[in-house]
Amino acid sequence: MRREWGLAKGRTAVALIGSAVIVLLGAASGSATDGFPTATAALSVAAGGSATASETVHLDPAPAAADIVLAFDTTGSMGSALAQAKTDGNAIVTGVQAAIPGARFAVVDFRDYPIAAYFDAGSAEVDYPYSFDSPTGLTATASSIQAQVNGLALGNGGDSEEAYNRVFYESYADSNLDVGNTSPTGSTPDLVYATGAQRFLIVLGDQVGHDPGGLSFNSNCTNTTYKDAGRNGVLESAGPTDDLTTQPVITGMTNHSISLSFVSYAAAGSLTQLCQTALAAATGGSLVQSSSSTAAGTLSAQIVTLVKKAAAHISSLTATASNVAVSDPANPASWVSFTGLPTSADVDQSLGSNFAFSAAVNPPAGTPAGIYNVTLNVSANGVSRATQPLQITVKTPLSGLSVSASPASVGAGIDQVKLADVPNAWLSYYAGSTLTAPVGSTPVGSTPVGSTPV
Repeated sequence: MRREWGLAKGRTAVALIGSAVIVLLGAASGSATDGFPTATAALSVAAGGSATASETVHLDPAPAAADIVLAFDTTGSMGSALAQAKTDGNAIVTGVQAAIPGARFAVVDFRDYPIAAYFDAGSAEVDYPYSFDSPTGLTATASSIQAQVNGLALGNGGDSEEAYNRVFYESYADSNLDVGNTSPTGSTPDLVYATGAQRFLIVLGDQVGHDPGGLSFNSNCTNTTYKDAGRNGVLESAGPTDDLTTQPVITGMTNHSISLSFVSYAAAGSLTQLCQTALAAATGGSLVQSSSSTAAGTLSAQIVTLVKKAAAHISSLTATASNVAVSDPANPASWVSFTGLPTSADVDQSLGSNFAFSAAVNPPAGTPAGIYNVTLNVSANGVSRATQPLQITVKTPLSGLSVSASPASVGAGIDQVKLADVPNAWLSYYAGSTLTAPVGSTPVGSTPVGSTPV
């Protein structure tokens, strides 16, 4: 099955030009080592007061599962990429699964719009901007992915820039991937991203997308004459339009927690590659230069490296609290606030990393005394990674408290008392004895050291 929007297209059997991979790392708090050092936490606090719990959470280098969409740019300048992918299809799957056992895969490919503006008119039989190529959706079966990659062929592409912005857009808009986590009409659960999955798009290619404002995104990108034509395949000069440009689609990816990385087939250090680097960095991803080696396992090793690096990078690390009893009228989760977590971090790829933070609890005055229960949750890139129950014991605050002093002339409160205000008879108490006579009544040295019990 090949799914596209608004454009007819056909196939010719040649080689691949570039490739892209969407990696969705599905994480739950059941990950092997994600979690808190203690199963539960507890604290006591007076109504209207404040108490703080010091917390530490450990995060593994990667979540326990992954959904990976391999999306290939099949235009005409990079046949070596297709040859590598066809050689390494199985190895890509098994290599990622060795690092993330729950990984699943699907295949997408893209070229460009067959319209005159892109010097591609009359190429509708061989060119198209985007196609979802996995008839059964995401799968953990390496042989299925190998067969889908083997079915890819080369098209044209017309001008230099290709439909990259369309692929970025579809990474969060394609109903086959269903970022909203509600199955589209006629779809099966296998065709959608796992609920709460981390998502990574890894692009293999030598180009970037159409955007007249490319320079405004990054100084290493270029301005093209036209935008990306969008799903309707028509460039609109005025009125409502579905045309695409770089910044909105990159923002869309970050809003949906999708990290972009590249295996770049552009010339090393070229503006195109520098633009690819900027695109990746904007979403927390990275780039590696493609290898000239055609040896089996070369491409799969690069993809595994990018997946692991992207999985270990946290663009957003947050803590939240939720009520154990959903309908709890006291809403104790609203009493909890957090400080100390970094806004972003790179987890150690060998051992994982520990993150310390504080949870402050401030029940409002008048809160009835009793036990309240909330759940603390730490999320990385929008995905829940670790939870811990927190029991809050609210106590009735002291009231009617007063302070007095004797002699009354000294005054009550915490202050420095002048020595002259302390009665002589009390001085021995301040000297450490409640039995001996006042200090000075016994000549110094007349009593052997140690003869008087302390």
